[in-house]
Amino acid sequence: MKKIYHLHLIISVLVATALLSCTRNNGDIGPQFGTWQLDEIFIENAPVGTTDDGTDRREDITQHYSGVYFSFQGPIVRIRVQSGESSTNVFGNYEINGNNITFTFPDATFFNEESGLLGFSRVNNGTLITLSNSKFIFTIPNASNGTMARYTLTKFL
Repeated sequence: MKKIYHLHLIISVLVATALLSCTRNNGDIGPQFGTWQLDEIFIENAPVGTTDDGTDRREDITQHYSGVYFSFQGPIVRIRVQSGESSTNVFGNYEINGNNITFTFPDATFFNEESGLLGFSRVNNGTLITLSNSKFIFTIPNASNGTMARYTLTKFL
């Protein structure tokens, strides 16, 4: 009888811990929480014309990937880039403060000071355009060439 009581007590504590451990800030985890699919990266104010391969410089560059996903939890962002059968995962930090959004990526493997994966550099200070339960749009400037990249994400999970 005593063993059953202890087992019941242990199971109750584990269930309570599991239920209470998933929320912070009184349960307000923000609309950005979860996984978002990148729909478009549009290079604004890019020079008119075409690149060497004949594509419009302002055209959506996501066509080169089979899927790009941003996952947000707490201050952490994970970007998963699928290209055919392989995928790359990159982790960083983000912060939203009013209409300002900052992404910081400590891994120099994918990012340098000027540019990196999907047009991000190691530190990116951008502008939040839209953040709802279904749409996430922000811009990030590219200091090296004066262009502005507009990222459009749709809620995935």
